[in-house]
Amino acid sequence: MVPDKESLELLQQDMESTDSSVFEDYFNEFGDLVFKRCYSLLGNYDEASDASQLVWTKVYFALPGFRRDASFKSWLYRIVYNQCISTMRKRYKHIPLDDSIEIDPSLAKESLSKQIQTKLDTEHLLKVISHEDRALIYMKYVDNFKFADIANTIGVKEGACKMRILRIKQRLRDEYEKTN
Repeated sequence: MVPDKESLELLQQDMESTDSSVFEDYFNEFGDLVFKRCYSLLGNYDEASDASQLVWTKVYFALPGFRRDASFKSWLYRIVYNQCISTMRKRYKHIPLDDSIEIDPSLAKESLSKQIQTKLDTEHLLKVISHEDRALIYMKYVDNFKFADIANTIGVKEGACKMRILRIKQRLRDEYEKTN
């Protein structure tokens, strides 16, 4: 739903006042989404909880400066994306793949259901790419963002965003073919 001019003026008045009801409305509407995205990007409940709290702190202080040239959700996701990337960089620079893990023969590829094997393959592939690339894949294929929204979120042109995602997909395909 696109807000009308009167709604935007009321929102601006609310933002300029000390009343935090606008923030509370956004928090109530998007609170679960923020935590879910943090969790999907970080894969750790405690880190996701901390990151989502930091996101909402940043939103609270940045909300009066929100220019409305993008959707609130897109603006919010940019904050989520940046916070999660920052958290991942602090955690580690690269996820090492441990090839020394012994696989139980009873769990051979033939005995696993196709769905479970696909999930394992996907998780393996996502560990091969960088945190930033993984976040882009989540935005495009989990959150179903349009290229324009992703581009706006990460601060690049739409064409550059499309090319980056295509390169990531090609790298994932190449890696999949090497392992299968």
